[in-house]
Amino acid sequence: MDTCLLAASYPEWFRYGRGVANYLAVPDLPTDAKATQFDLPGGLIMNGNLASVQPITNWRDESFRAAVAEDVTHAWYRGEGAQTPWKGETDPNYTDFHEDGKYTWVKAPRYNGSPIQVGPLANVLVGYASGHPLTRKWTDTAFKTISSVHGFKMTPDDLQSTMGRYLARGIRSAMLSDLALQHWQLLTDNILKGDDTTYNPPQFPSHECEGVGMHEAPRGALSHWVIIDKGAFSITKPSCRPPGMPVRVTRKAFPDPMRLRSLRIQWWTRRNRWKCSVPYTPSIRAWHARVTRSMRAAARSRG
Repeated sequence: MDTCLLAASYPEWFRYGRGVANYLAVPDLPTDAKATQFDLPGGLIMNGNLASVQPITNWRDESFRAAVAEDVTHAWYRGEGAQTPWKGETDPNYTDFHEDGKYTWVKAPRYNGSPIQVGPLANVLVGYASGHPLTRKWTDTAFKTISSVHGFKMTPDDLQSTMGRYLARGIRSAMLSDLALQHWQLLTDNILKGDDTTYNPPQFPSHECEGVGMHEAPRGALSHWVIIDKGAFSITKPSCRPPGMPVRVTRKAFPDPMRLRSLRIQWWTRRNRWKCSVPYTPSIRAWHARVTRSMRAAARSRG
C-alpha cells in the first residue's frame, strides 16, 4: 500500500529511468526434486516488447547457456573479448585506471551481446507478459490502487521506469509472501507423509561434464557455472549482476543499464532542480548521492 501511495503521489516518475529495456528472469522455487516445475517463471524480453517474451522453462535451457558471456576488455584481467563462464578465465592483471582501457574489477555480462536488466522489475515484467497468475494478481491490484488514489491509469509498460522499479519491489514482496505460506504448507505435508529426509547424497558422474544452476537472488538472476571432472569439481564460477553493473564492452558499445538510467535521471534533475523528487533506485545509491550533493550546492549558491 505504501508503495502504491508513493507511486500515486509522484506519477511523473513513471516517465523517467527506463534505461536498457532488455529484461531477464530465471525460473525459481522448484516444486519437484528434479527442478522441472517452478512457481516463478523465467523468460527474456528484448527492447521492452512484452508481447515477444521468450520463456525459459528450466535450468537446462540451451538458449540461456549459449547466450551468456562475460567480457574482460575493460576489466583488470588478462585476455580480451567475451567468453562463456565455462571458458573464461579470472586471471588478475591490474593496470591502474584507464578510462579508455581497463578500469574495473567487474566483468561486463552480456546476453547474446546485449546488456540485460535483472531483478524485481524483470521478474514482474516477465511474469506479467507470460500470464503468470500470481504476478498478474498483485500487479493488477497495484494498478487499481494507484488509479483509485490518483486517477492515473497504469499499463505494464509504465513499469519500465524509475517508479516502476519501486513498484516492482513491492509487487514481488507480496508475491513471495503468498508463496512462503504455500511452500511452508508443502514442507509440512511432506513431513506428515513420513518424508523427513534432510540430505540427499549427490551422485557425480565419472566423466567430465558441465552444468548450470540458477536462482533469483533479491538483486536479480544468479547463475553458477560448474565443470565436474572425474567426480570432482574442477571449476566453479558464479556469474551474477544487479541491474547492469557499470562496465562497457567497447567505447561504442551499448551503455550499461545503470549508466544509461543514471544519465537520464541527472538530465531530468538539471531541468527540474526545484521540483520535489524521490531517489530513483537503491541499487545505484552512489549516483543518487552525487545528484543530491549537486542539488544542495546549487541551493546554497542561490542563497
